[in-house]
Amino acid sequence: MGNIYSLASTLIIWLGPEDSNSTHALSTLQYFAEQVEFTVNECIGDAPGAVEQSWWNAEVPLPYDSTTWSSLIELFNRPWFKRVWVLQEALLARQAIVQCGDYVISWPLLRRAIIVLAEKVSLPTELFEALGSYRIALLNRTNWSLPRLLQWGSFRQCTDPRDKVYGISSLLSPSLSGSISVDYALEMSRVYLDATILHINTVQRLSLLRYCRIENRITDCPSWVLNWASETSSFFGFRKGHARQASGYSSSHAKFQAPGALEILGIHCGTVSFVEHICCGDAKDAFQAIRRCELEGLLVDDYVGGGSLFDAFLEVITKGRTRDRFPNIPPFPKIEELQKGYRAIIFGNSSLGTLLEYFKEELKSEDTWFFSTQEGYLGVTQSEVIEGKFCYRAYLEIAKLVGDTLCVALGCDYPLLLRPLPSGDYILVSQCFVHGLMDGERLLGSLPDFWTLRMLADADGREVPCYFHGETKKLTRNDPRLPSLSSEWERVQRRHTQDDPSFFQDYRNKATGKILNFDPRMTPDALTQRGVSLKTFRLV
Repeated sequence: MGNIYSLASTLIIWLGPEDSNSTHALSTLQYFAEQVEFTVNECIGDAPGAVEQSWWNAEVPLPYDSTTWSSLIELFNRPWFKRVWVLQEALLARQAIVQCGDYVISWPLLRRAIIVLAEKVSLPTELFEALGSYRIALLNRTNWSLPRLLQWGSFRQCTDPRDKVYGISSLLSPSLSGSISVDYALEMSRVYLDATILHINTVQRLSLLRYCRIENRITDCPSWVLNWASETSSFFGFRKGHARQASGYSSSHAKFQAPGALEILGIHCGTVSFVEHICCGDAKDAFQAIRRCELEGLLVDDYVGGGSLFDAFLEVITKGRTRDRFPNIPPFPKIEELQKGYRAIIFGNSSLGTLLEYFKEELKSEDTWFFSTQEGYLGVTQSEVIEGKFCYRAYLEIAKLVGDTLCVALGCDYPLLLRPLPSGDYILVSQCFVHGLMDGERLLGSLPDFWTLRMLADADGREVPCYFHGETKKLTRNDPRLPSLSSEWERVQRRHTQDDPSFFQDYRNKATGKILNFDPRMTPDALTQRGVSLKTFRLV
């Protein structure tokens, strides 16, 4: 199938006959795409000669009436956008056009419209969810990673659930696609397990474990194997602002043990002691639940991970999306603004709805759980939402969080919640956001005084972690917590590939020429010498 589409001279994507103002929707998208630009470096801005200035800006509202918004929602609810197999048609074609009734638009224009429009803050909820879930697969080829494409495919339809893997295999890197054999004699669970092991062994990261959730676990399948037949949203929505490195630039150290155990190396960070449900569907109810999470001494106590308890609480309820860390995302609030606004709430002079205006849509669509640990860490995790509704199965599973283990695993960007079993094994519950664990603090310690971490664009336009010194104004990608490289290693640069993690740095051994996409100063031996107590967790 991949060869057919990539060798075709022209591809016509047929969306169906004219209906529900589809011509108006497509013409609206075409005009919008002509005003904005999305570059090969994934930068967004005005198109050359744009009539409508700044339409690319997430905060600039579009002059669309309810009829236009409804037509766009109806268009993206058409069957083509809901199918797994069709993505390779558009992405592999040399030239593609999209036709609905008699109206024709080029695929590159429609793709650009989806990518840029999905960033808009003021989109109707249904359109935001549709575009956000689709956008993740439309970025440039270096982003066609297995986790990203499978996450995209979890919201798409196919007759056979094994096609969640087979239907996107042509888009993967040769190292992965060449190792996936289409075999419908295999059980669905075996296809998913084999793909997971292949990805871990190939990229030496635990990226796929981030998307596992206990309530979606496949019957008679290990908890660390993602159920791609269920909808698997990105962590806390589709918007930007979740880039983290809980394990730094480390590689995974994982070993598969037949028939279904996976041993991973990591560090025990805490035990959950308190849980509060922040339900989705009604922002007002969610705001009230957040107020119930306020801790004693909120305004005066220090936080176990450094800094104030108040700042930690604010970081957690916004899931770390602040302008201080993401200066290029204007809608995000600054910590200083959050402090001032929340104090006004506590003293009855304001409301959470005003303070968290940007996060209202996500509070309506995401089921989250606030938790704290015996050690004093604060965090949130996510549970399943089915069509924006409360999921009782998820409630039963996540409500058992008290007693679960908080773990940072090598090669995994986010902390994991693990449920201990009497046997000494663990069940993977979910990923989570925990303030004080998101930037390698348990492996490397806190950042030195005056140092902060910011996400800034590199030479390729990709946002990467950078370290900024508040006094000297020095900006570097070198982590100030790490010692200088030994004489046998040197930093090198190359372009991002499909099999690379979201954030990586390359190091070359001067003697052997071997190149690593993880930091040699963060191997298990090096971390042990730093005093880090690593542990093997056996996931079943």
